[in-house]
Amino acid sequence: MSSIKSGVLHSLKWIAISKLIIQAFRWLATFIVIRLLMPDDYAIVAISDMVAGYLLAFSSLGLGALLVSKKKVDLRFMQEMLWLSYIVNISLFIIQFFLAEYIAGVYSNEAVEMVLKASAFCYLLNIFTLIPSSLMVRNMEHKRKSLIEMFAGLTSTISIITLAYCGFGFWSLVYGYIINEVFKAIFYFKYSDNFIFIPHIPRKRSLKLMRYCLSVSLSELIFHIRDSADLLIGGIYLSKAQLGVYNVALQVSNMPLRKLAPPIRAVAHPTLAKYRNDSKRLFGYLTKMQRLGFFITVPLFWGISSTIDLILPHALGAQWSDSINVISLICLALPFRFGEEMLHPVLKGMQRGREMLICNIFGLVVFSACIYVGVSANHGLAGIALAWIVSTPLIYFFSAYIASKALGQSMQTFSNQWISPAVAGVCMVLSIEMIKQYINGSIHPLLILPIVMIVGGVTYLSTILLIKKTLVTEILDFRKA
Repeated sequence: MSSIKSGVLHSLKWIAISKLIIQAFRWLATFIVIRLLMPDDYAIVAISDMVAGYLLAFSSLGLGALLVSKKKVDLRFMQEMLWLSYIVNISLFIIQFFLAEYIAGVYSNEAVEMVLKASAFCYLLNIFTLIPSSLMVRNMEHKRKSLIEMFAGLTSTISIITLAYCGFGFWSLVYGYIINEVFKAIFYFKYSDNFIFIPHIPRKRSLKLMRYCLSVSLSELIFHIRDSADLLIGGIYLSKAQLGVYNVALQVSNMPLRKLAPPIRAVAHPTLAKYRNDSKRLFGYLTKMQRLGFFITVPLFWGISSTIDLILPHALGAQWSDSINVISLICLALPFRFGEEMLHPVLKGMQRGREMLICNIFGLVVFSACIYVGVSANHGLAGIALAWIVSTPLIYFFSAYIASKALGQSMQTFSNQWISPAVAGVCMVLSIEMIKQYINGSIHPLLILPIVMIVGGVTYLSTILLIKKTLVTEILDFRKA
């Protein structure tokens, strides 16, 4: 086994361990907090997160990606990156703090101003966590990084639950985010070998590298604008209650994606960067990532789509019943969203900032157009959910085309990766719906859930074995490795 392959599997192991420990607790905590808060609370947080996210895209200025992919990194270079981090994050703090009042006026919500001013202080913490966290990724020290993120996340989650129970409303989410950033800074300071305070003015040759950093930051900004176009446009056409319901639906449906994709990208980026000059090998890795990704995400998200009506009324309460159909529709599109996000580490590892930018601009235009058509025609929450179903596959196939072109390979190879899981997924959904119709009303909905999960899982795996047995063999071989 090669050292790189061993490092990848070791990294994935520790990321998986930390995620498994914290994930069940976080998900349970999320449902507890949602039951305690109201749609208006989540509307305030949604608007604030959307605005802050635009600035957060520039908080690292692509410096983290540069530290990961640069061949040689010394103390002087790290100090130069720290100097840039000082300039950028202090500027972002000032911008968000003083624009908070104007943004709150646009959405006619005074609470947004207070939230934005409070969360602005987190930029000052980002200054010091950028270098150590990026170097841990570069050095494949995912065990240490995962433990830091895990303990900070646990502290934050416990704080959110406690504050929500004490009646802090939307402030419980805001304070929880701040507490998470504070503890991350503390843990990185205590356990990092590369925590530095003293910056150094960059040399000319270091500044030349900033063109790549700027393209990465601009690409990430456009990706975030695209990612929040639903809230940006929906905030104008939807009521506060509808916006809050949609935000919770989006949060619930994206929970597996938000926890599954980032650690895989974190491992993939430094690994693929080592092969950025070997397009054939990169394409092989990319194809395998797509194949295994669809095999896992289709039953996961389509299964949620088929069973959310059994879970949500009992998990969240009656005030969130309007989000059932929204979650169900969005989950149908999320396997393609996962596939798209797995293309980004390849382009980033090859330092193809231009191609990343093209993909994100296309995604922004298509998603925004679909959202606008969905909500402006008075289709409300259903219009936004349908926009996900229409736009997400289109964006995925365009991004796959750009990635295959950058690698000099055929697009047709990508086209075959999702078909078998999708066919098996359709059979799974049909079997689940048949079982639900057959036993609905005879037993409690939560008792139906394990039955349909077993039936759906067996149906999915059986169909895969019939139409593409090699895919299951590949999964088993990867697990043994």
